Amino acid sequence: MGDGHPELIHTELFDKSVKFMKEHLKSVGIDPSDIDFEEIYSNAAILLMYGLRRWFVPRLIGALGILEETASQRFLAMVDGCNRLGVPKDVIQYQEMHVSVDHDHGRDWFDGVLKPLVHESKDLMEEICKGVLIRHNIAGDYYNKLYDFLKRKQYQRVLMNEQIKGMSNNPTKN
Repeated sequence: MGDGHPELIHTELFDKSVKFMKEHLKSVGIDPSDIDFEEIYSNAAILLMYGLRRWFVPRLIGALGILEETASQRFLAMVDGCNRLGVPKDVIQYQEMHVSVDHDHGRDWFDGVLKPLVHESKDLMEEICKGVLIRHNIAGDYYNKLYDFLKRKQYQRVLMNEQIKGMSNNPTKN
């Protein structure tokens, strides 16, 4: 990525998106550290452990397989949401690129890695499936935690708006 243009390098595009999103969170009263859940680190830790322990490599292959296979759908959902909210195109360029790139990665990973390996042995297939399921559960835990957090924030805003309306409808006398 980048094709000789430093501003289009993968990490530069990602950093631009992260900076914008953090600034936006702050502008709506959410400290980015408020969504720094432990579930984020569970994902990184499990992938690292799988990569460092040779006997867990089949699980790593499964975990990376589901990550690649679902990435394009996750990026597409983010791009669609950002477009609805009017996020500038240059901010979501990283995500837009990954919609098609990760679709190809997912297909290549499935056809070129997962399918051939699961035909090798029942034990190998079982370990790959464990990696898929564990990664799926970790991702689900994170998304559920984030959803609950955002619903609580939305509920708090509704309550605050109701309190403000109540105060303006019933001014107290001094």
